Amino acid sequence: QKEYLRYALKKITENRSNVEAYITGLLDSGIIEDVYVDDDGVWTIKSEIVNFSFQAADVYYKNQPEILSYIQNEEGRKRGCHKNAEFLLRSLSLYGEGGEAVTAKLKNAVGIEFYHSYYRQNGKIIDLNNNVVMTEEDYNRLYQPEIISVVTYEEYKQKCEEVKTKATSTLMPLLEIAAYKEYTGEAR
Repeated sequence: QKEYLRYALKKITENRSNVEAYITGLLDSGIIEDVYVDDDGVWTIKSEIVNFSFQAADVYYKNQPEILSYIQNEEGRKRGCHKNAEFLLRSLSLYGEGGEAVTAKLKNAVGIEFYHSYYRQNGKIIDLNNNVVMTEEDYNRLYQPEIISVVTYEEYKQKCEEVKTKATSTLMPLLEIAAYKEYTGEAR
């Protein structure tokens, strides 16, 4: 049932058509017990299995033009989760806002694991692939990530320098760090 909830979140944050019909279907079927949105655009979904609140990232970052432009750009957000987390890691470090890129294993609807990266800052998760900002606690309950690596901006810069000098890596820096940590048993 969490897949239905994840899909509802994605439909809402991406402003897809038929959001109301989908939510009504989840309410009518009992998967969702209640859903509401406040004046700041924060949605809350209550269900028997998990309750969570979230806000669309484009609403959350409405006062940060560089980030908002990236989110709204067709070529931006759709580059993939690792690039999106790297973008936030670089951009928000320029604002002096501490945070870190997290690479974790998630499971899709049929239980197949895949790597996924997102940005974590001050107890919030910013996942641009889903255009969502939510508390880490809610994100963990909904997605159940198995964290492989956590990378600060300094570690990211160091890895980029290594790749530049060696020119042997074919992976994106965040993914390379996660794969290495998982391989060596250093995964968190």
